[in-house]
Amino acid sequence: MGFPRDVSRNIFNDLSAALEALPAAFVLYDADEKIVICNDAYRREYRPFEDLVQPGISHTELQWLKVNEGLDSNAIGREDDFVRDEQIRHRTGPEVEEWQDDHGRHIRLLRARLPDGNVVGMRFDITDLRVAQEELKARNDDLEHARAELFKLANLDELTGLPNRRAANANLQELALTGVDANENLVVLQLDLDGFKRVNDELGHDAGDSVLTQVAKRLEQLLPDDGMLFRIGGDEFQFLLQGQHKATEALSLGNQIVQSISAPFIYQGRACEIGASVGLSISKGAVSDLDDLAKQADVALYKAKRSGRGQVAVFSKDMATEREKDLQIGRFLQKSDSSNVIELDFQPILAAKDHSILGLEVLPSWRNLQFGSVGYGRILPIAEGLGVGARLSLDALASFCEWNATRAEPTTPAVMMKVSEQLLAHQELFSALAAYDFPQNGMIFTVDAEKLRYLDGDRLAWNLEGLRDMGVRLGFEGVGARTTFGVLQAFHPQSLTLSRDIAAAVDDHQNAQGLVRLIVAQAAVLGANVVAKGLQNRAQVALLADLGCDYVQGDVIADRVAARDYDTQQIKPVREA
Repeated sequence: MGFPRDVSRNIFNDLSAALEALPAAFVLYDADEKIVICNDAYRREYRPFEDLVQPGISHTELQWLKVNEGLDSNAIGREDDFVRDEQIRHRTGPEVEEWQDDHGRHIRLLRARLPDGNVVGMRFDITDLRVAQEELKARNDDLEHARAELFKLANLDELTGLPNRRAANANLQELALTGVDANENLVVLQLDLDGFKRVNDELGHDAGDSVLTQVAKRLEQLLPDDGMLFRIGGDEFQFLLQGQHKATEALSLGNQIVQSISAPFIYQGRACEIGASVGLSISKGAVSDLDDLAKQADVALYKAKRSGRGQVAVFSKDMATEREKDLQIGRFLQKSDSSNVIELDFQPILAAKDHSILGLEVLPSWRNLQFGSVGYGRILPIAEGLGVGARLSLDALASFCEWNATRAEPTTPAVMMKVSEQLLAHQELFSALAAYDFPQNGMIFTVDAEKLRYLDGDRLAWNLEGLRDMGVRLGFEGVGARTTFGVLQAFHPQSLTLSRDIAAAVDDHQNAQGLVRLIVAQAAVLGANVVAKGLQNRAQVALLADLGCDYVQGDVIADRVAARDYDTQQIKPVREA
């Protein structure tokens, strides 16, 4: 049953009005590919020949209209191919197509094929949509770029490009959440540059930045495939390794780091010499608190620096206790009051050949009401770390001069005392020494050889020259395999004290004997004497004399004496066998 004619006419009119109201171009083709109905928006696609687009015209005729009237630049020079391609698209083309026309408009075509063979098409101008999408994409790109820049600012070091402390902490937190395989180890190597401040002070911050950049590149070359490298502070870096690492491998990497950083860095043709100290901690299987691993490495780093710098220290539980005590000592040390008392012992220095007493070494100790007596060897690095090493050395020197002033005549021909390298670079050194009445021509100030490299060179050279004019001689302690002849030549010490580990091994190891011979030969070139301290048996005493050492020292041949007992307790040059 059909609709009455007038009803059908009304429906058709309503449909036509609805189609004309559409902003999109609409067309209905029958099975013979002829237009059944279309709206003005579709006809306008063929402007200025839109009047030709009427029901009954075929799809092929419309394509030739485009070709003949130049309505589509894609048809130029390929007219037949263009019409054939458009016919194929009409019959078998996709349901949705998009393209950009000659006027730069973005067009979207929706095509539907009906069961009776008719084809319905709607074309939309989506230029505004595409523009909006491009603008949105541009804004998203800007936001993504801003996020990336914020991430870089928050997590990457601007100077070296390495991940920073924030990234290091985040990485540890991520490992804590994801877990570490039981058959893997985590290794943290914390390193700090020695003497870097001198580069900034002498050459400026541009030089310091250049050196830091070069340091980062050298460290990256040493980074294992399963490791990460961070710059966690001004001159502090951290390695984090995850894998099946042995303690020996981690220690080897630490030594490679120290060796690599010890080579000079070049800035504007000038060699900048610095060093590195490394603290190492390693997990044994899974770690419950990864933050503790980094703290352990930091404790080990403190130990490495306190032991003379340029070293690798591996964390042990005793280190944490030792550091905590050092921190407490440091707090008391900064208080210059009556609770801190300097006490003096003397250790005889003997001729290696005949064991006659040639001098005394002053061995200060620091007594505090809370901690009791703390040896100078332990307290001096603490003081240096706090920047009060010069003050502590002056306090010890004042105690000796006060004791010596009570004596009718000089105690011995030579007096040796270890001082902080900070004293030798002290700006007010000579005004401070002027207050003391010490035996200038018999005094030897000894320091750790390598530490002088990191001081203000001009001030140090000025002070050393002034001390020589006063008759005060310079001695180097801890001379061994790591001491370069260049350092010895640069400062020209008058006394070289062997590293204690070399002296202790000399009767068992050929390598130690070879090092002693080398140091004796270097001393001969410099015109310096060689001292061996801390000797443990008579065989070492005899062997070191044969190897060319000038002076020997140790409880095995002569006891130390407290200053208060010096007049009443006889010093025995040679202990009975």
